[in-house]
Amino acid sequence: MNPFKGKQHSLESKKSIGEKTSLTSKGIKNSQYGTKWINKENEVKKIRDSELDNYILRGWKLGRVNKRKKYKYLGREIKVECKNCKTSFLSKNISNKRFCSRKCSDSFNRTRNSETAKKLVREGKIKIWSSRKNKLPSYPEKFYMNLLDWNGYKGLYEREHKQGKYFIDIAFIKEKLAIEIDGGLHKLEEIRKKDKRKDEFLRSLGWKIYRVEWTGVKNKKLLNEKINSLLRIIRECVVIG
Repeated sequence: MNPFKGKQHSLESKKSIGEKTSLTSKGIKNSQYGTKWINKENEVKKIRDSELDNYILRGWKLGRVNKRKKYKYLGREIKVECKNCKTSFLSKNISNKRFCSRKCSDSFNRTRNSETAKKLVREGKIKIWSSRKNKLPSYPEKFYMNLLDWNGYKGLYEREHKQGKYFIDIAFIKEKLAIEIDGGLHKLEEIRKKDKRKDEFLRSLGWKIYRVEWTGVKNKKLLNEKINSLLRIIRECVVIG
């Protein structure tokens, strides 16, 4: 049996609790301080204020309430035109379905977000990164940076060196040697195409590119092979001292 069932706080106890809570929930002590709630489709999350612009560009909206229109189930099939590819398709029961496939939906939203971002840049509301040196390195990047430092190359390279619109993970500027650390995302076809364009641009400027695929640290034999291969390439190009 719950001893507190049916009981309520008095006005004095409510006031006392409020005063004590206010002392521990002001400013940075408040769990909501410096955060925003955002939503996209059926997903809701809390982020830092500093991350808001990036999420807005990717189609997220402010607030915890999802204002997306609810589907109306008609109990029959209707003919609908895809908003992206403009082909007609049969929509089962859903009256306001806009795309014939997930691929069309992603393509449409990606194009729209890209155009929105370009518009904001033209209007001066956001700026393209002029530097990414304040960006924390990923674990694979940090691993190989430590490796270079231990082998005597500390201070001889620069991370996130900008060339045109691209950034080089680890750059030996004098020798024009670019080291790119490729994580799992670089296996995607779309990312591979971007990497290819980046490599072609850097080679046109006289850079030598060496890409290291990150496969984790569990496979010691494979990791040692990649480390030895990378150090061999660097020794051929970079002279210490």
